[in-house]
Amino acid sequence: MLHLGILPNHGMWSGFISRLRYVIIDEVHYYRGVFGSHFANVLRRLKRICRVYNIKPIFICTSATLANAQELAQELLGEDVVLIDTDALPPENGSI
Repeated sequence: MLHLGILPNHGMWSGFISRLRYVIIDEVHYYRGVFGSHFANVLRRLKRICRVYNIKPIFICTSATLANAQELAQELLGEDVVLIDTDALPPENGSI
């Protein structure tokens, strides 16, 4: 949808894009190899269009199964990312 519907017609989506604050990429571990390379190009294209609208959304990437999540997210986004790998919630009734 992003690649074929929104980005080529970003003028029609200008109201949405100009208010874009967060981009959530769930299960980031799927975006490796050739598919990851294509996905990284779509993200670069999205970021380029966001610059046209003078916005810089925050990208939030999630993965529960990657040992190198920060490295992969940095490769996909082409920028430094902050790794959050701790749970700040207190244990409930002594259990996790």
